[in-house]
Amino acid sequence: MTTVDDDYEDDDAEERTANATNRSGGKGSLRQLVNPGMLASASHLLLPVAEQAADSAGRYVAEHAPDAVRKQIIPPFIDAFEKARS
Repeated sequence: MTTVDDDYEDDDAEERTANATNRSGGKGSLRQLVNPGMLASASHLLLPVAEQAADSAGRYVAEHAPDAVRKQIIPPFIDAFEKARS
């Protein structure tokens, strides 16, 4: 049995899918919409936030992740990062 709520949820899902499709119109479309000066300012302001988030995430994984993640996932991740930098 379909209720009014079920129909409403389906409409929302269809709308989200349509919006996502419209947003992914092309490569670099976000850059075309954003003023380069605004992007530079936002990057400058958000970089400290991103650094803090990366630091917190790294500490959390080191302290709370299962041994398998710390021993088998993180080392290859760090190695790949270091290789890509050089």
